[in-house]
This record gives sequence, C-alpha cells and structure tokens, in this order.
Amino acid sequence: MLQPTCRALLANLAVGVQRKIRTTNAGFSFFVGVGNVLGYASGSYSGLHHIFSLTRTKTGDVYCAHLKSCFFLSITLLLTLATAAAVYVKEKPLSPQKSTAAANAEIKGKSERMDKH
Repeated sequence: MLQPTCRALLANLAVGVQRKIRTTNAGFSFFVGVGNVLGYASGSYSGLHHIFSLTRTKTGDVYCAHLKSCFFLSITLLLTLATAAAVYVKEKPLSPQKSTAAANAEIKGKSERMDKH
C-alpha cells in the first residue's frame, strides 16, 4: 500500500540523477527488507496478543487475537511516524517568483535531457 507512493516520492526527489536514483533505491530496498524481517518476527511471536489484551474475545481464538494485535501494532507505528514527520519536517515556502523560475528551469532541464536521448 505504501511502497508505490514511497518509490514515486524517491523518484521525484532524485530528478534523473543516476547516483541519487541508485542511492534512493538502495535505501528503499534496505528499509523494505527491515520491514519484512520485523513483520515476520512480530508474526512469529506467539505472545503478542497478551500485549494488546483487548484483542482476545470469546468469539475469536488466539490466532484472531494475534492478527488483530499485529494490525494494532502497525497502525500505531504508522500514526507515530506520520505524526513525527508532520511535526519535525519543516517546509520552506518559495516566493511566487522563485517557484515560477524554479519550475521553468526544471521543465527546461528535463526537455534538454530528453533531447539528448
């Protein structure tokens, strides 16, 4: 769900520079791998439903409670990271003249690179 949007963001940030593209793809792949390992580790831990005691109900068994606990854990992590990014990442607003000039320069640069190919 998040991987295509993250990869598109990284491609937009790299803006056609091969070294940046290579570095962002390596970092992205590394964090995908770390996420896979952590997901597997949390799925293999059989006592996870004890941490979130609300997930165990009369109608659901241990596996259902374990799955709900994994969902709660991932939602909590996603909300925490999104909040931290919103609080700590500061945007520098561009003045209208600078943003127009920057957009024109970017379009010109892209068209020059396309003409070379």
